[in-house]
Amino acid sequence: MPAPWDVVESLLHDLAEHAGRRTADAALPRARDLHRAAVAAHDARSPDPAALTAVLRARLAEHRTAEEDVERLRDRLAVERNPWTAEQLEYELAWVRDDAARAAARCAELRGRIEALARQAAGREPAPPPPAALRGARFAGAASAPPPVLPAVGGAYEGVPPDAAEAGAAEPPPPRGARFPGPGTEGAGGPPAAGTPEPAAVPSVPPPSGARFAGAGSGGGGRRRKDAAEADRAAARRAAARRLAGETAAAVAALRDAGRTGEAYGRLSAAAAGPPEVLPDLAAELERTAGTAEVATLLWEAAALPPEGLTGAADAFAAAGRAREALQLVRYAAARPVPELAAILSALHRAGRDRESEELLDAFAASRGTDEAVELAGADPGRLVPQLLRAARRGPAQRHRRLALAMRSAGLPGAPESA
Repeated sequence: MPAPWDVVESLLHDLAEHAGRRTADAALPRARDLHRAAVAAHDARSPDPAALTAVLRARLAEHRTAEEDVERLRDRLAVERNPWTAEQLEYELAWVRDDAARAAARCAELRGRIEALARQAAGREPAPPPPAALRGARFAGAASAPPPVLPAVGGAYEGVPPDAAEAGAAEPPPPRGARFPGPGTEGAGGPPAAGTPEPAAVPSVPPPSGARFAGAGSGGGGRRRKDAAEADRAAARRAAARRLAGETAAAVAALRDAGRTGEAYGRLSAAAAGPPEVLPDLAAELERTAGTAEVATLLWEAAALPPEGLTGAADAFAAAGRAREALQLVRYAAARPVPELAAILSALHRAGRDRESEELLDAFAASRGTDEAVELAGADPGRLVPQLLRAARRGPAQRHRRLALAMRSAGLPGAPESA
């Protein structure tokens, strides 16, 4: 089994310290190509998506544990008054954040390999998996190609064949969804391909009509009837969301039990791109039937949505009283390329999701390099320069100093005159 890409990045980081950054940067492209070739050769020789999925579930659990440790240490730092103890906590927090970033990078790498095997099994030419959707906390700022932009889907849900839980079932259509581009998807808002089932939609109750509702909306009685009708529609939407969540969780469990892990993964990917109001109920059902690892998979897939879709998912979790999932979702999104992150932060700002923006920037500051932070700040200096500096200040002191100096050197408006 080839070493994870973040291990190679760590070696390049050590090379930069001993031989200089220029030497390490020159070695990076060849190291990346060799790592991709080694991974592709290994998976071609032993194509086992079920084994990779099992490893992915373990890595997701590790990432969740690391994120919980981050939250615990941040809570302690918020009330700690002893300077020496606070310094020790900051040191420990920096390492735990590094653990979280490494786990997230390994999850991204494993997902790329699973998707490549799924495409190969579906008869499509496999694309080489990206070795790092994150650049890695231990080699931040290295010149590496960003991961591909993931398209949105035209259809949100597709049915699972009735025999999904039976061994030897007929091969279903290739998985669709945010992480499975290809035939059957036309991009955000595009029409579904011929023969593609229409996406399941959350039904709504038609507005009241007839003599009993004549004049609705005028006067107190009309307002009460209008409010009652809206309450009925909301109740119908909630019931449909719960029903769809239960059906999806049951389908995922059936596919997992049948050993069809790639299809189960595809089902979760499609669900993440579906109606956002379904996601909190689906997370609850997955927790009940499959455990937190499946919830982490759902959140990771939602973190790959376009900015407005990601914000809608965060809103849905927060509105359902599941703030933990809303924050986890945006922390996962910190792995995305800088231009996409700028758009996500703008969408979160428009939606008034300040806490989620702060979480995303904290995760970004812990796992990405100074050059990337300057690039991100340049997208909206008036808003992002102070936010990124605050995020950097919550980490080791040298991180804030480096960022302040880099912003000042780049001539960004609002950059501090001194660190």
